[in-house]
Amino acid sequence: MRKILKTKEDIEDFIFGVTLFGTGGGGDPDKGLQFLLDDLKAGRKIRVIDIDDVPNNAMTASSFYMGSIAPLKGEILELFKKWGKYEFDQLAVMATRTLEKELGAKVKALVAVETGGLNTAAPLSIAAKLGIPAVDGDYAGRAVPELEQITAGFLGVPWTPFVLFDRFGDKTVIKEIVNCPQLERVGRYVCVAGYGLIGGAALPVRGKKMKQIIVPNTISRAIEIGRSLRMAKEKGEDPVKAMVETTQGYLLFKGKIKQFTWEDKEGFMYGTNVIDGMEDYAGHEFKIWFKNENHLAWKDAKVVATSPDLICACVDLKTSKPTTNDKLKEGLEVAVLATKAPRLMRTKEGIAALGPRHFGFDMDYVPIEERLKS
Repeated sequence: MRKILKTKEDIEDFIFGVTLFGTGGGGDPDKGLQFLLDDLKAGRKIRVIDIDDVPNNAMTASSFYMGSIAPLKGEILELFKKWGKYEFDQLAVMATRTLEKELGAKVKALVAVETGGLNTAAPLSIAAKLGIPAVDGDYAGRAVPELEQITAGFLGVPWTPFVLFDRFGDKTVIKEIVNCPQLERVGRYVCVAGYGLIGGAALPVRGKKMKQIIVPNTISRAIEIGRSLRMAKEKGEDPVKAMVETTQGYLLFKGKIKQFTWEDKEGFMYGTNVIDGMEDYAGHEFKIWFKNENHLAWKDAKVVATSPDLICACVDLKTSKPTTNDKLKEGLEVAVLATKAPRLMRTKEGIAALGPRHFGFDMDYVPIEERLKS
């Protein structure tokens, strides 16, 4: 079944859903929204196809942006004006074309690396510019902080060739790399050399392998949750209740953020979010620990959820919109939802890559449905 995001409403529904399932990370949804609205305005088709529509021998890849996309000033702008050959939104397209030359094969469809407001929207936008579809799925079913935490990473699928392309037309092709942490390290250095603006393309896999490692239907699921929220608001119904029902998830808490602390360490946003209960949760306290994304949650000092299960992005109760961790602040009234992790993320390999012990906590992963029974 083919899907096309045809209207501003379609795109807004989609962005809402991928931001919620981005678990507090996954990139800036405002930028993801703008990418897709620009495509719509330019008349480009934003197409999404089911995984079964991808032939087993068709080449797929993942394309993305790295670095800041904030407006640049001063000397860097002068450098781009003097030597720059490409606009920012062309970089991932050119990286994908370079990857095709390395492979000697055309990329027939793009797959998002993870779920997130920017990091799913960007490959849809890149695919629209390339004139090819995106696949309804990604390699995590949520956002994650480290490359080895997506299915391709912990199942040992090579990322290479890994192509990076900057505004000057400089191409970096990584043909072999020892592991994912080293790949991230090299990528960061190339990003710095490109003055923080890089397009990338990697994870070339044939359709048969893609189907084995993908978390399916994450795009259609996101659109469904976004649509359910919009319809609930239009009918004057409780949007949080609609979200819980549509996701088949759990409402963990409602309250006001009383303490939000974080630090930037090794390129990651580490921190804790402490929430004072309100309404049915008055008199209780809730805490979330995050590394870019939410990974552990406690209610009154009792663990109620951990990764790989999804502790979703906090929902602003005034706007009913999910809010990424970098935009949370003390005094904000929020709801905290959670859902079960996709099947692949609950495998032995997925738990080793994304469970609490990976983050240094002395506890085993327990599925959320089991934790909430006790």
